[in-house]
Amino acid sequence: MAYGIEFNEVQLHRAGLSTYVEGRRFYSHPSNKLYPWRILKLHGSLNWFRYIPFRKYPPIDASGDQLPKKKLKEVLLIEGRWWFIQPPDFQGWLIEPLIITPVLYKAQFYKHRVFSDIWKQAQKELSTCKRLVVVGYSFAPTDFHVRKLFLDAFCNNSLEQLVVVNPDTSVVQTVKELSHFSKPVLVCKDLQEYLRSCAG
Repeated sequence: MAYGIEFNEVQLHRAGLSTYVEGRRFYSHPSNKLYPWRILKLHGSLNWFRYIPFRKYPPIDASGDQLPKKKLKEVLLIEGRWWFIQPPDFQGWLIEPLIITPVLYKAQFYKHRVFSDIWKQAQKELSTCKRLVVVGYSFAPTDFHVRKLFLDAFCNNSLEQLVVVNPDTSVVQTVKELSHFSKPVLVCKDLQEYLRSCAG
């Protein structure tokens, strides 16, 4: 519920056999509403899946050989299990994780509705934030989309405080440039030092 998106199928965390609930039913419960605060996983997650139009096992008759088109747009929040070289499946259909791997050309991934929605939310949050804490991210030169996200988000937003938690201090200048920040930056080499600075 903290991911900022709704899934079409949700696996419940219960002991024993896995239990799955259709998304509309799950989110209709008052205690399952999306949280007002969000963890926006810009590159997806290993427990986010989508269907691929292949059955795990051949159907008995040809009529059951086609995955309904609406299923191709669905997003599942489940624990996919790989068995040796066999990919995971759900309800007899093969599934693949919705995750953006560290490849050079990523544009195809961002077209998926989940990623386009999450990135819009991220830009909205960054364009209004006043205190930014960057932990352990180095802004690789090949990560064009993240760099553009920051440049666009801070085009008309002035940060009041910037904190960088990273043993590599060369990152500081990169973050300053991407966020258009010209004031002094609080730099911490690790989380322990950062937490100490918060307590003091």
